[in-house]
Amino acid sequence: MSDPNKLFAQATAVYNQGNHRQAFDLAKTLLPVAPDHAGLHYLIGLAALDLKEMPTAVKYLQRAVKLDPLRGEYAAQFAKVLSLVNQQAVALAVVDRTLTLSSLDATTLDTLGVVLSRANEHERARTLYARAAAQEPSRVDLHYNLSKSLMCLGKLDAAEQEMEACIDLAPQSWGIHLSLSYLRTQTATNNHLERLQSLLPKSAGNLVAQIHLHLALFKEYEDLADYPKAFEHLAIGKAAGKVGRDYSRERQEALFAALTRALPNPETAAAGFPTDEPIFVIGMPRSGTTLVERIISNHPDVHSAGELNNFPVAFKQLSGSGTRPQLDPETIDCVPNIDWRRLGEAYLAGTR
Repeated sequence: MSDPNKLFAQATAVYNQGNHRQAFDLAKTLLPVAPDHAGLHYLIGLAALDLKEMPTAVKYLQRAVKLDPLRGEYAAQFAKVLSLVNQQAVALAVVDRTLTLSSLDATTLDTLGVVLSRANEHERARTLYARAAAQEPSRVDLHYNLSKSLMCLGKLDAAEQEMEACIDLAPQSWGIHLSLSYLRTQTATNNHLERLQSLLPKSAGNLVAQIHLHLALFKEYEDLADYPKAFEHLAIGKAAGKVGRDYSRERQEALFAALTRALPNPETAAAGFPTDEPIFVIGMPRSGTTLVERIISNHPDVHSAGELNNFPVAFKQLSGSGTRPQLDPETIDCVPNIDWRRLGEAYLAGTR
């Protein structure tokens, strides 16, 4: 075999170029000769995470942390993948241990903040994002993550300042312009119309830019009750979005056909995990589900958890499906294999 160090460096370079599958395969070939190389396990775990191969990512990142428990970035990525697979309590425990380490860099602090944000611990996340942005004040992503935590905490003025800092650093941060427009109701004396209009010429040929700029202009003109201009920008923004969407009517029809086959009589499905804890609000889009949720959550014994992704994640894991999409005909065909009681228990454990 070639020099292991050279192969590891090669695999790392390939990963940094975005070739995650090639990096994963290269790194795996090194395992027999370097089974206790923490960096190797970390690289394999990162590549698996990018490839959405979550059980593999958990396995190798956990091994990396065990081999080198003092590397904050290893622990942070391990906490991240635990959070993504719905093991929030374990992820938070890893975050707490990681924060006892010294000299955590900005990227590690940011990753830990993401884990805390996913667990709705926004005040703690805000603190870490602020530390990260102070370490590397020229990084747009750090200021933006900080702004999102501030929004969740209701600190809109501070969130606006962070978004403006992002735009000062990178004026063509298209998504941030849209976030700013939606942050508050725009007025005739306080809006971003001039800046947004000045950026439109730079969006030519860039679908992402066109979507965000035109939808931002739609929101601001609608706030100002200029409905003809609002509709004009809405139509342009949505048309740009349609070009980039990977939508297939045939694929949707196959999905519904699979659901019909798998659950011809849903009311007779096996019993799940017995509990009175969760309240599910289910309905078609724009049918009033958010209003119903807000009415229910006004009760002192009810906490609104928002639109969580925990159930589909748990469903995918327990289905045994090996496909990448969270819900596809192949996954639905695995419904007979589902242990409904275990699925309910996993959902509750992930949301508590």
